[in-house]
Amino acid sequence: MNRQIVLEAAEWFVELNAGPPPDLETREQFDKWLRASPEHVRAFLEIVPIWEDGSQLPQSSDTTPQRLIEWARRAGNVLPMQNGDRPQRGSDAQRAQPRSPSRSIRRIWAAGLAPILVGIAIVLVYSAVRYPTFATGIGEQRSLKLADNSVIELNALSRVRVRYSEHERVIDLLEGQALFRVAKNAERPFIVYSAGTKVRAVGTEFDVYRKTTGTVITVVEGRVSVDANFDSQAWDGGHHAASGSAAPADGGSQMLAAGEQLTLGPRYTRKAEHANVAGATAWTQRQLVFDSTPLPEVAEEFNRYTTRRLSVDATHLGDFRISGIFSSTDPAPLIRFLREQPGMQVTESGQEIRVSGSSGQRR
Repeated sequence: MNRQIVLEAAEWFVELNAGPPPDLETREQFDKWLRASPEHVRAFLEIVPIWEDGSQLPQSSDTTPQRLIEWARRAGNVLPMQNGDRPQRGSDAQRAQPRSPSRSIRRIWAAGLAPILVGIAIVLVYSAVRYPTFATGIGEQRSLKLADNSVIELNALSRVRVRYSEHERVIDLLEGQALFRVAKNAERPFIVYSAGTKVRAVGTEFDVYRKTTGTVITVVEGRVSVDANFDSQAWDGGHHAASGSAAPADGGSQMLAAGEQLTLGPRYTRKAEHANVAGATAWTQRQLVFDSTPLPEVAEEFNRYTTRRLSVDATHLGDFRISGIFSSTDPAPLIRFLREQPGMQVTESGQEIRVSGSSGQRR
């Protein structure tokens, strides 16, 4: 793209965002500039998301927007505004002068902003290519085949980042749930990070679910090593409650074999040596399996698959538990079941299904 156009777009970006809301004359001039060429529209539309997305670069990247800004300041091509230097909107005669002081200052700022925006764009593109991120929306599932022939089955409302290198294959589970079928390579371990948990495998199949309360690892085939790196002092006020046979919550490590499940959270750690593996991976068949699961957790699970949210009065229904198999694509059977419960009210609207009442029974 023409450098002059980029500079003009950056100048308009500063003009529209550096001070009070633009007046009618400024908006008309901006409109006239946009209409002059499709390239003007393209340049401005590209600047806005680049600037906004700059702060969302992966933590592992060596170059950040802050470093780019510091570099630009050290380079001496950005001058600080004094109190009286903020661009002012003057009379028509003043605006007719192409080299007015306020216009010149805006050009100085734009000249400094343009290389920063270009730098951020380069870093964003480089990071996206080097560490691609894959995501799914509500009710969407996706199968990803990686360069080493490993496969990731991504559940609804989930997000992963792939960071492959010569010596290891790293996946960051940023949100949601994924089933990993790992191609065997003893010299290049496969590692999944989820919050404070690190799962290491060579060639195996396992499921990782990053919940709001912690991470659940279920081994379908083979063996994995799990490291828990929770800072128990920060997460739980220095008190860590464990149940079952489990690793310490701070820096512990243990092996999981096929058929075993480990739940790691800031407040608890639990290992199941005979887990319901079929139930944990039933989501791949569009099914949800609950085993004495609290109703709020059931609602949270269903909300991954439907835009009409299921809202539960946790104060009165937090102890109400459900067992059963449901279709993830059809919440109607669950709603019918809840309507039949004594003392429970179900109210439906276009955006929400609200469940209220009181009950402590297990179902």
